[in-house]
Amino acid sequence: MVERPQRRRTGSSDGFTQQALEGFPAREVSPWLLTPDGPGLARLHNAWVLATDGYATQWITEHIDLPAEQVRVLVEAAHECLANRGRQPK
Repeated sequence: MVERPQRRRTGSSDGFTQQALEGFPAREVSPWLLTPDGPGLARLHNAWVLATDGYATQWITEHIDLPAEQVRVLVEAAHECLANRGRQPK
């Protein structure tokens, strides 16, 4: 019998694990999702993961196509989240 690897449980429909999204500032970003031209949760999740990996606001803004103010909120929350875990951004 061939043993199949277990599927990873994801924390979102865009494939990120619950661990990757831990600390995501859902309350702060929810108003952005309600606007007609909102960024979409997948882009915010992408930006969050990059922020927790240590990418700067400007880099994320240019590569994920999000307004700098939204990215700044995510980056600041990511830094706070990492500090609470005793880690620094990479």
